[in-house]
Amino acid sequence: MAILILQFWPYPRAELLKAALTHDLGEFATGDIPGPVKRSSPELYAGISDLEAGAIAALGFEAVDLMPYEAKILRLADGFDAYLWALHHAPAYVRRSAAWRALLKRLRQLARELGVVDQFNEILRGVSDVRA
Repeated sequence: MAILILQFWPYPRAELLKAALTHDLGEFATGDIPGPVKRSSPELYAGISDLEAGAIAALGFEAVDLMPYEAKILRLADGFDAYLWALHHAPAYVRRSAAWRALLKRLRQLARELGVVDQFNEILRGVSDVRA
């Protein structure tokens, strides 16, 4: 994720890179629970987030205070990283899955809002035959 952030924004704040490097550390306590599962219940999402935050704190890392714009950047990088991983490991599935196509559409819109849709499409063209 940090590499993707640097592809889009060459000079991010250190806090954003720290968030990118540490945001999944808490998953050792919860496992890597898929986003759709987390989003299915606000209570579940809150509980998992609390467990993950506690696990990260137990490792000695403090919570990172991101600006709202940076939180969107982190969300874009996290989603795009997941999409690219899935595309690499299961390209046929990703191409025929409505859920993955919907994620790509949401990510492209977020990239547009953040002013990096051209870079987003260029990265995507470089790794797949998915139409940018």
